Amino acid sequence: MGRRYVWLVSLLSVGSCGLIPCGADDLDVRFVPNDVTLAVGQTQTVRVELGSCHFHNKLDDQITWTSEDTAVATVDSPSGTITARGAGGTNVLAQAATYHNVGGVHVTVR
Repeated sequence: MGRRYVWLVSLLSVGSCGLIPCGADDLDVRFVPNDVTLAVGQTQTVRVELGSCHFHNKLDDQITWTSEDTAVATVDSPSGTITARGAGGTNVLAQAATYHNVGGVHVTVR
């Protein structure tokens, strides 16, 4: 009984992350920080973490950052350093070379 139990646990871990199956197309995305609030002139660097299987597997990719409203905030690409330009709100978006549009962070400038 003991050997069959160990074999079963090993089999589950090959194709899944614990008891939750992970497909080849599963992509986990995390932004650090996930929201940014700055005063005009301040800067903040953001980064994106990519993974699969609930971040059990880390993924690397080349990220290009863009700002939806450069009057509010600009972003240096590929460093992810945001510079606050004027009061308002905008989104800074991440584009991954392999995984494409992976989301972004909301930036509020006061």
